[in-house]
Amino acid sequence: MSSSALKEMNSIISEINSVSVSISEQASLCQGQKDKQEYTEARTERKLQSEWREKQSVSNYRGDHSLPVQIVLTADLNLVGLCKQIRDHLGPPDDVARPNSLRHESNLRYLQPETCQWLIQESCYTSWCGSRSEARLFCLSGPSGYGKSILTSFAIRDLESKGAAVAYYFCQFSQPCEDPTEILHLLALQLFNVYFSHRLPLDQEFGYRILQSRKPEHVQDLIDDLVFRLLSEGGVYFFIDGLDEATPTGISPVLVFLNDLRKKWATQEVRC
Repeated sequence: MSSSALKEMNSIISEINSVSVSISEQASLCQGQKDKQEYTEARTERKLQSEWREKQSVSNYRGDHSLPVQIVLTADLNLVGLCKQIRDHLGPPDDVARPNSLRHESNLRYLQPETCQWLIQESCYTSWCGSRSEARLFCLSGPSGYGKSILTSFAIRDLESKGAAVAYYFCQFSQPCEDPTEILHLLALQLFNVYFSHRLPLDQEFGYRILQSRKPEHVQDLIDDLVFRLLSEGGVYFFIDGLDEATPTGISPVLVFLNDLRKKWATQEVRC
């Protein structure tokens, strides 16, 4: 190869490398803007939902309407305060709760119309969802990047639309959780939100017991109690996604607890 041809080739390679770096920088910038937009949208949505729940709390938990309005409102406002205390108490650290909700919301945004419908037609899934099924445990496995997390979010949305109580946790390499109590708190909070949205009784005694749940065994007892209370409303489902991305010290005790819970309520609609 002549020196001029070699020089020209080196020039082309240099130009290609330059373009590659430029494309990589633009891709990183676009990804950063996308992540920022998703975070902003999710934060705004959570704020709106929180404001809506607080406004609805009064109408959802009206007492004896024969009582003077001001007395009823006072009781309702106390209940709203209690509910806020419970949510603040059960809420895990933001670096556990926020990535979990963002992953679910992101999955649903990426979900294309008419996709994943095959899942609700699969006999193994419909059997698992069925009220008379003995299959209490459903395991979905597959290579990385094949859409298992999207299917998980699809199934969560499908069951929620049918009135079921659903609690879920998405394990993620980028947001590892080594404390099982934080994951249990998250699951308990999700079940409590369902309990509250179903307008089920929330008295001071039950609220106080929730606020005393600090140790792992206390949170487990609380989840067990919430499951018992929610079973009258329909099935209770737990989803744990991305076990290959989990930290063993964080997720293993949670899996053991959920499996024990599944066995305890073997005759009821508790699924994992």
